[in-house]
Amino acid sequence: MSNKNDQLILNHYQEEARKHGCKQTATMPDKIYRDKEIELVTNFIRKVMNDKSDNCLRILDLGCGNGAALSLVSESLSSNIYWGIDFCSDFISIANDRNLSNCTFNHGDARSLDFEDNFFDIVYSERCLINILDWEEQKLALKELYRVLKPEGFYLMLENFTDGLNNINKARSEFGLKALKEAYHNKYFDKKLFFDYINPMFTNINPVQLNSNLIDYEFTNNYMSSYFFISRFLHALLSTAVNAEFVRDTEFVKFFSFLPPIGNYAAPQAHYLQKKLS
Repeated sequence: MSNKNDQLILNHYQEEARKHGCKQTATMPDKIYRDKEIELVTNFIRKVMNDKSDNCLRILDLGCGNGAALSLVSESLSSNIYWGIDFCSDFISIANDRNLSNCTFNHGDARSLDFEDNFFDIVYSERCLINILDWEEQKLALKELYRVLKPEGFYLMLENFTDGLNNINKARSEFGLKALKEAYHNKYFDKKLFFDYINPMFTNINPVQLNSNLIDYEFTNNYMSSYFFISRFLHALLSTAVNAEFVRDTEFVKFFSFLPPIGNYAAPQAHYLQKKLS
């Protein structure tokens, strides 16, 4: 463990493991949010499998938590070989107890991955790199992702960015709602800094390119935007207006959860990155 930030993160997720065990609510109490993440991951892997005509890819879930997401993904697309790593060994113990036949779980650090160069076809992360609380160390993790991916391998990045947070807060401020803040254990990405850094290593794929020859799913960068506008702005506003407690996953929010994504009103975003050839 390298610094006090690491200890802060570890303490947080040890508590999450203690409270939630093997439940899907560990790391994300919002079920609709979680379902949208897993849906995107599953469809992206399926898209790559179809395009490559390869039914046995090597796939890494970076920051796998208790293995809840990977258990669903690996069951849906069972021909692949999966690895999950997490900084919290308590989570890894829970994940290993799932006894998933096509998954290997190990304790690990995104800044120093214990894998060979050019090993994975796909790496994906769901709110993992934002738990590294220093931009210089986030860059180390991105460099490691580049190293372990095969040439032209894919990194599906489901992480949080400051521009979406700023936009939802502008909407909230217009009606007197308090600004949403980054959690104490998160550091969101600045989009310009991020893309300037990764440009030599990765091609940023326009989602339009991914949406050809694929049924029943449309890839976007702003996949959470409409959901966040409803759940973090409109629902919060109505709750305040009638003096009701704000709770997640209400029937009101569920009713609007199938809206197509519009605008840029969510910190969580999807970016589809492909490793450039050396």
